[in-house]
Amino acid sequence: MFVSQHGSIIDAKSALILGHTSTGMGERTLALKFKKAIEQAGYGVAPIVDIIELMGEHYTPLAKLNYDLADVGFSLIEDLKNYFTVASTDLLLILSWSFSLAALFATGIHKTRPTVAKLYAHHPQERILTKLYEPADLLITESLLANERALTAGIEPAKLLYLPHSYPDVCASIKPSRRYVEQLAKKQDKRVSKQTKVIGCVSRLEYGKNCEFAVEAVRRLVHQKHDIVLVLKGDFPDSSPYPDYKPLFSQMLALYQKEPWLLWDPTSTPFPQALEEYASFDLLLHPSGAEGASHVVVECLGLNKPILLLDCSTNPYLFKDLVTFVKTTNEIRPALLPFYIPDMEDLCQKLKEEPVMPNATKVQERFHEKVLEDRIPLLFDRNPDIIKKLYWQDRRVYAL
Repeated sequence: MFVSQHGSIIDAKSALILGHTSTGMGERTLALKFKKAIEQAGYGVAPIVDIIELMGEHYTPLAKLNYDLADVGFSLIEDLKNYFTVASTDLLLILSWSFSLAALFATGIHKTRPTVAKLYAHHPQERILTKLYEPADLLITESLLANERALTAGIEPAKLLYLPHSYPDVCASIKPSRRYVEQLAKKQDKRVSKQTKVIGCVSRLEYGKNCEFAVEAVRRLVHQKHDIVLVLKGDFPDSSPYPDYKPLFSQMLALYQKEPWLLWDPTSTPFPQALEEYASFDLLLHPSGAEGASHVVVECLGLNKPILLLDCSTNPYLFKDLVTFVKTTNEIRPALLPFYIPDMEDLCQKLKEEPVMPNATKVQERFHEKVLEDRIPLLFDRNPDIIKKLYWQDRRVYAL
C-alpha cells in the first residue's frame, strides 16, 4: 500500500516536467503536450528538463537499480543521497520509463516536493512493481490496461489517474494534402502519382518497433503489382540497448533505397508541423509490438486517417472501434520490454483492403485535447472522489 509523503497537493501552482526529450519523437511530444495542457489549465510550467542530461554520468549506474532492486527492497535506494538542482516549483511531473524512474528516485529528488510519476505497464508480461512506484504521490497512466493491472497489483485506486494522449484542436483545420510526400519523392528522384496509395510509418527505428515488417509488407505488395509507396518517417537513436539492430535494418534500407516504393525521411519535424506531414498519408501503419498509447496514432485519428495497429499491448483497449487490427504471431520477442510481431500474411491482406475510417465522435470523446486539459487540475488537487468517478466513466467510454 502507498503512503503519501506530502498529503494534499492542493496548494501547488506550478510544475516541473522531467522527461526523455532527447531520445525520440514520442517522448518530446509527450512532454510538450503536458506543458501545453498544464498552461491551458492555468498553472505555471518551468522549462522542461531532460532526465538523461540532468543525471549525466550517474544515469546508467542508477538506472541498473530498477526491477531487481525493487524486488529485493526499496530501502537500498534510500542509501543513495545524490541530489540534483532543478527549478523550484510546487510539483514534479516525471514522464519516464521505469528504470529511469528508479534512477531519479535514487537521487532523492522526490523528497523535495510532491511528485507525480507516469506508470508504464503496457505489456501483459511486464511486471508492475509497487515498491518501485512507492515514492510517488500520484501515478498517471496513458491506458486503462495499465490502470486495471495496477489495481490488480494492489495500488490504491485514489493514486491512479488516467490521462489520455490527445490530439490538438488544430487537427480539425488541417486538410489532406500530398505536398509533403510529393516533395520527399522529388528530393529522392522518385515520383508519386495521384493514384498511388501512400502508407505512412512514423517511428523511432529501434528493435521492437517492427519497421522492418512494414518495409517487407510493402515490398511484397509492390511485387504483386499494387500501386503503393511506404513513407518511413524516423531515424535510429544515438544509442540503443540493441546494437545489432541498426546495422541489420540499415542494410535492408540500403538494399531498397533506390526503389520507387520506399521513401525514407530520417529528419525530425517539430510538433505541430509534423501534423501537416501526416496529412499526406492515405493510411498510417503503426506496427510496433509494445506500446503504451502512441501519440502518432492519436494524432492521425484526429486527422481522420485510417490506421493499422497490431492486436496486442494496449491497442485493443484504447482503439477499439476506431482502427483496423492486424493479427500477431504467437512469438514474443525477448527484450527490455517483450514485444509481439505481426502476422505478415494478415498485414499484407489488411494493406490491400479498403481502409476503415475512424468514428469521429468516438475519437473526440476519447482523445480530444480538452479531455486531457480537464483532468490536469487533478495533478495539483488529488480528489479521490473525482478520480473514482472518472475511472468508471472511462470504462464506459472504452466499452470495457
